[in-house]
Amino acid sequence: MTRIKFLEETEKRLKKRLKKQGVTITVSGLSGSGKSTAAKIIAKKLSVEYFYPASVFREKRSISLEEFVKKRGKEIDYMVDKKTLERGLRGNVVVDSRLGAWVLDSNADLKIFVECPLSLRAERVADREGITKEEALKKITERDKTDRGIYLKLYRIDMNDKSIYDVIIKNDGSVEELEKRIEEVLKRYGLCK
Repeated sequence: MTRIKFLEETEKRLKKRLKKQGVTITVSGLSGSGKSTAAKIIAKKLSVEYFYPASVFREKRSISLEEFVKKRGKEIDYMVDKKTLERGLRGNVVVDSRLGAWVLDSNADLKIFVECPLSLRAERVADREGITKEEALKKITERDKTDRGIYLKLYRIDMNDKSIYDVIIKNDGSVEELEKRIEEVLKRYGLCK
């Protein structure tokens, strides 16, 4: 069952017409934590689809992530959440979403949170976007604060509450170290050999 009230009826309708096939995994984390990298690694290892819900909206409108964050409102968030629920209920997918664990909750076979120190997150965002570490720090701090406020207001969800996750993966090293930690988790949950 979803933990998001407005999605309950949608979930009931979707479950009547969809038959889940295969695994559904959610991967969440803050800006620069490596959640997208982790989600892509998992999808590749399990040979399932990688799904980034916000891209559905952004591609239709041809806008950047920056514009998406600025323009989004209740209707956009709700549309993205419905797409997340629908795709997750189909299975054979890794959902890369900050709210994916709440949207899918018990419909997900595994809910992962990728954790990373703030200073390292800022370094990664700075490298990725070609800005200074100070600019990146300001940017991700503002984004995290904005997102937390939106999620509290719209859903009464505190994205800093990690109790919903099955696993927290610490990502404070290289991509190879992250991949090794992911393999350990997937083995522990019987998802790969």
